[in-house]
Amino acid sequence: MIRAVLFDMDGTLFDTEGLGLQLEIDAGVEMGYPVTMQMAHDLLGVTEKAGTKYLHGYFPDLDGAEYWRRFEQGMREHILRNGTPLKAGCA
Repeated sequence: MIRAVLFDMDGTLFDTEGLGLQLEIDAGVEMGYPVTMQMAHDLLGVTEKAGTKYLHGYFPDLDGAEYWRRFEQGMREHILRNGTPLKAGCA
């Protein structure tokens, strides 16, 4: 019998925010777009569609699908290599 379910969203257990910020910057740089830390912060919690629209304000010719593909690939590769960092107190 299931007694409880915990759904992790936006860093409840896993500390992925810092990693995500860096990967947003890295994806842009890999594609030749100087995504800044402020831009990465502005992308937190937005959908890919909204994030692409935001980035087009700075980089009109950026391929949004490719940008998010690189971001997701970077996240997968990092987690496979290093695991997912836990938030303090969750060990």
